[in-house]
Amino acid sequence: MTVVDERPRAGAALHLPLTKFRIPRPRRDVITRLAPLARLQALTRQHAVTLVVAPAGSGKTTLLAQLAADIADRGLMLVGGGALLRGFDQLIRQRTGLAVTVAEEPLITVARGAGLALEGLHHLTPARKSRRRPPFLL
Repeated sequence: MTVVDERPRAGAALHLPLTKFRIPRPRRDVITRLAPLARLQALTRQHAVTLVVAPAGSGKTTLLAQLAADIADRGLMLVGGGALLRGFDQLIRQRTGLAVTVAEEPLITVARGAGLALEGLHHLTPARKSRRRPPFLL
Protein backbone atom coordinates (compact mmCIF):
# COMPACT_ATOMS: atom_id res chain seq x y z
CA MET A 1 0.00 0.00 0.00
CA THR A 2 1.34 3.42 -1.00
CA VAL A 3 0.74 6.45 1.20
CA VAL A 4 0.81 9.81 -0.53
CA ASP A 5 1.61 12.86 1.55
CA GLU A 6 -0.39 15.74 0.08
CA ARG A 7 0.89 18.42 2.42
CA PRO A 8 2.99 21.15 0.79
CA ARG A 9 6.71 20.94 1.39
CA ALA A 10 8.94 23.96 1.91
CA GLY A 11 10.23 25.19 -1.43
CA ALA A 12 7.92 22.91 -3.44
CA ALA A 13 5.86 24.43 -6.23
CA LEU A 14 2.18 24.41 -5.34
CA HIS A 15 -0.23 23.51 -8.11
CA LEU A 16 -3.36 23.58 -5.92
CA PRO A 17 -4.79 26.62 -4.21
CA LEU A 18 -3.99 26.79 -0.52
CA THR A 19 -7.69 26.41 0.27
CA LYS A 20 -7.29 22.73 -0.56
CA PHE A 21 -5.05 22.34 2.49
CA ARG A 22 -7.02 24.22 5.13
CA ILE A 23 -10.63 24.73 6.13
CA PRO A 24 -12.05 27.94 4.65
CA ARG A 25 -13.26 30.65 6.98
CA PRO A 26 -17.03 30.75 7.49
CA ARG A 27 -18.74 33.33 5.30
CA ARG A 28 -21.03 35.89 6.88
CA ASP A 29 -23.41 36.04 3.91
CA VAL A 30 -24.30 32.34 4.12
CA ILE A 31 -27.38 31.27 6.05
CA THR A 32 -27.20 27.97 7.86
CA ARG A 33 -29.65 25.35 6.63
CA LEU A 34 -31.40 25.16 9.99
CA ALA A 35 -32.70 28.73 9.80
CA PRO A 36 -34.46 28.45 6.40
CA LEU A 37 -35.74 24.99 7.26
CA ALA A 38 -37.31 26.28 10.47
CA ARG A 39 -38.90 29.16 8.53
CA LEU A 40 -40.26 26.78 5.89
CA GLN A 41 -41.70 24.45 8.50
CA ALA A 42 -43.40 27.37 10.25
CA LEU A 43 -44.89 28.54 6.94
CA THR A 44 -46.19 25.06 6.10
CA ARG A 45 -48.11 24.99 9.35
CA GLN A 46 -49.89 28.20 8.30
CA HIS A 47 -50.17 27.81 4.51
CA ALA A 48 -50.44 25.07 1.91
CA VAL A 49 -47.16 24.61 0.05
CA THR A 50 -46.56 23.07 -3.35
CA LEU A 51 -43.04 21.95 -4.13
CA VAL A 52 -42.23 22.18 -7.85
CA VAL A 53 -39.27 19.96 -8.69
CA ALA A 54 -37.80 19.73 -12.19
CA PRO A 55 -34.38 19.96 -13.83
CA ALA A 56 -32.83 23.34 -14.54
CA GLY A 57 -34.10 24.86 -17.76
CA SER A 58 -37.37 22.93 -17.81
CA GLY A 59 -39.53 26.04 -17.39
CA LYS A 60 -40.41 26.08 -13.66
CA THR A 61 -40.14 29.87 -13.39
CA THR A 62 -42.20 30.44 -16.55
CA LEU A 63 -44.83 27.92 -15.45
CA LEU A 64 -45.24 29.51 -12.02
CA ALA A 65 -45.38 33.03 -13.48
CA GLN A 66 -48.09 31.98 -15.95
CA LEU A 67 -50.05 30.20 -13.23
CA ALA A 68 -49.92 33.27 -10.97
CA ALA A 69 -51.03 35.52 -13.86
CA ASP A 70 -53.93 33.18 -14.73
CA ILE A 71 -55.12 33.09 -11.12
CA ALA A 72 -54.90 36.88 -10.84
CA ASP A 73 -56.82 37.34 -14.14
CA ARG A 74 -59.42 34.58 -13.88
CA GLY A 75 -59.63 33.85 -10.17
CA LEU A 76 -60.15 30.42 -8.61
CA MET A 77 -62.66 27.69 -9.45
CA LEU A 78 -63.60 25.50 -6.50
CA VAL A 79 -64.29 21.85 -7.32
CA GLY A 80 -64.57 18.67 -5.28
CA GLY A 81 -65.83 18.21 -1.75
CA GLY A 82 -64.29 21.44 -0.46
CA ALA A 83 -66.49 23.43 -2.85
CA LEU A 84 -69.56 22.03 -1.05
CA LEU A 85 -68.59 23.59 2.28
CA ARG A 86 -70.99 26.44 2.98
CA GLY A 87 -69.27 29.83 2.89
CA PHE A 88 -65.86 28.42 1.89
CA ASP A 89 -65.79 30.41 -1.35
CA GLN A 90 -66.55 33.62 0.57
CA LEU A 91 -63.78 32.88 3.08
CA ILE A 92 -61.22 32.38 0.29
CA ARG A 93 -62.44 35.55 -1.44
CA GLN A 94 -62.06 37.58 1.78
CA ARG A 95 -58.63 36.20 2.64
CA THR A 96 -57.08 36.42 -0.84
CA GLY A 97 -59.00 39.19 -2.60
CA LEU A 98 -59.33 36.91 -5.64
CA ALA A 99 -62.48 36.12 -7.60
CA VAL A 100 -63.78 32.70 -6.49
CA THR A 101 -66.31 30.62 -8.40
CA VAL A 102 -67.91 27.33 -7.34
CA ALA A 103 -68.40 24.78 -10.13
CA GLU A 104 -72.02 23.89 -10.93
CA GLU A 105 -71.34 20.20 -10.20
CA PRO A 106 -68.15 20.15 -8.10
CA LEU A 107 -67.94 16.37 -7.62
CA ILE A 108 -68.65 15.51 -11.25
CA THR A 109 -66.08 18.12 -12.34
CA VAL A 110 -63.39 16.22 -10.43
CA ALA A 111 -64.42 12.93 -12.03
CA ARG A 112 -64.38 14.48 -15.51
CA GLY A 113 -60.94 15.99 -14.89
CA ALA A 114 -59.58 12.64 -13.70
CA GLY A 115 -60.99 10.98 -16.82
CA LEU A 116 -59.33 13.55 -19.09
CA ALA A 117 -56.02 13.07 -17.28
CA LEU A 118 -56.22 9.31 -17.78
CA GLU A 119 -57.04 9.73 -21.47
CA GLY A 120 -53.91 11.83 -21.93
CA LEU A 121 -51.69 9.49 -19.92
CA HIS A 122 -50.04 8.11 -23.06
CA HIS A 123 -48.60 11.58 -23.81
CA LEU A 124 -46.49 11.52 -20.65
CA THR A 125 -42.99 10.10 -20.52
CA PRO A 126 -41.97 8.00 -17.53
CA ALA A 127 -39.90 9.83 -14.95
CA ARG A 128 -36.38 8.64 -14.27
CA LYS A 129 -35.88 7.25 -10.81
CA SER A 130 -33.45 9.34 -8.84
CA ARG A 131 -31.31 7.94 -6.08
CA ARG A 132 -30.79 11.42 -4.75
CA ARG A 133 -32.96 12.39 -1.79
CA PRO A 134 -34.43 15.86 -1.59
CA PRO A 135 -32.40 18.26 0.58
CA PHE A 136 -35.12 18.27 3.23
CA LEU A 137 -38.50 16.75 3.84
CA LEU A 138 -41.30 18.79 5.36
